[in-house]
Amino acid sequence: FRYVIDVIRFKNIHAAMGTVLKGSAKKKIIEIVNASPDHPVRVSFGKVPEYISLKVIPKQLKPGEKGIIDIEYRSNNLDDWDYVINRLDVLINGNSVPDNIFTVTAVVREDFSKLTADELNKAPKISFDTEKINFGNIQPNKKIESEFVLKNIGKTNLEIRKVRASCGCTVAEPADKIIPPGGSTIIKTTFNSAGKSGRQKYAITIITNDPK
Repeated sequence: FRYVIDVIRFKNIHAAMGTVLKGSAKKKIIEIVNASPDHPVRVSFGKVPEYISLKVIPKQLKPGEKGIIDIEYRSNNLDDWDYVINRLDVLINGNSVPDNIFTVTAVVREDFSKLTADELNKAPKISFDTEKINFGNIQPNKKIESEFVLKNIGKTNLEIRKVRASCGCTVAEPADKIIPPGGSTIIKTTFNSAGKSGRQKYAITIITNDPK
């Protein structure tokens, strides 16, 4: 029990749920112990979204008593995709304490495993006019804009679930989130060189309903 929040020790303060298929639920248990020599303690959580439930068993820990945090992650209640992180407040006897962050992460994926061969053949298919943008040598404190074209070369509508940029650049949301077969949309990016030096490399991740 190496992680300490007030008088409670945790086996871990990060619940990594791993891959959670959309529409499914996943559970995890984290062990805790009340390290107080003489006071019972109630552990609860703040800033908990509706798709995460946490049950502390028992509700009140006696001095020296061990317990568990029973965590359930319900992706069907979540309007997000790919890597999702939640930072929750640990409350001791209903009160906030210093350094009290408990983290829950998951990678939310679409379940394509039940698609038939015909459905896969008719599925949307994402394509880009380029998969690399090279800005070359640039000066500090400059913002450089660029754009690339996303196309649907499949046979049914391509749905853009999420567009995410790694630290260092920003991405404007595409004007169209549903791309018909043969259609396309433009995604604009901005790179800010402020505070950076040397070679920089960043990625833009686009989550869609393309099974591949």
